[in-house]
Amino acid sequence: MQVVQLSSIFPSLSKKSTSLYGHSLGKGVQQSWDEFHTACQAAYVADRKPTAEQVKSAQDLHELGQANLGVKSPASLNKAVSDAFEKIGSRELVSYIPRDEAGVFAPAIFQVLESVAPVIEEFYGSYYQPYWISLQQNFPGTASAASSFAWHIDDNPRQLMKIFIYFNDVGEANGAFRAFTYPVSKNLLEAGFKSWSEKLRIESQPMINDYYAEHPTELKVLEGKAGTVLMFDNNLVHKGTPPREGFRHLAQIEIYPSMTKLTQEQVLLSMTNPLTSDYPPEPRINDLSGAQLVH
Repeated sequence: MQVVQLSSIFPSLSKKSTSLYGHSLGKGVQQSWDEFHTACQAAYVADRKPTAEQVKSAQDLHELGQANLGVKSPASLNKAVSDAFEKIGSRELVSYIPRDEAGVFAPAIFQVLESVAPVIEEFYGSYYQPYWISLQQNFPGTASAASSFAWHIDDNPRQLMKIFIYFNDVGEANGAFRAFTYPVSKNLLEAGFKSWSEKLRIESQPMINDYYAEHPTELKVLEGKAGTVLMFDNNLVHKGTPPREGFRHLAQIEIYPSMTKLTQEQVLLSMTNPLTSDYPPEPRINDLSGAQLVH
């Protein structure tokens, strides 16, 4: 799902871009997203006051790039997703609920997102929208060093964030998401970590493995009970981890700022429309979950 980058053609420029912006996309791309974000903030009308705990979560996102937003998904949704995966019957490392069948979960996913909206809006200073939503299952298996189960950054514009909803209890042993915080990730990128091509990703694994061996406490393993909602910066140095035992059920949700309040229709479209790219090339046009207003 990665967009082809100039980083493969101009590696020295991409390294400089990554040090400055946290991705290899360059100043022009980030400036376009910054301008869009500013327009979204100007259009925002706050109508719900976040609690002190929610403000703290937004601060954690700014300072660390990751936060646990609490248990928000109801048991009924957790069971329904698990039942759907059981019906599929896959025991592969990665499997998905087909996009043409996922729409039935849109109303409940929308309600979960609404429950954490005060944190997200406090973080962005604007409304937000989904780009894509996928429902994923993971079982033990062997992953390629070039896959998302290796250390990487998503190499997205700064405004892209990801939300995970755990539908079962997820701990270190069954594939809890793990990432370095924003300050550590920034240092690793400045030291030369690269992952925006298969070749670079494979070559860069020893660098992070060595760092982790020397600083094991700096890696954060984001465990949670069924219903837990996590939010994190796509450009943290992170990895998926195949379960050693058991399984993991989760929703992966890509979000970014919006000029208008989130709707259930957007959630439905982001779960059911064909997924062809990791993020919209033009921030003002959400080609997956509905056209964004242009101001």
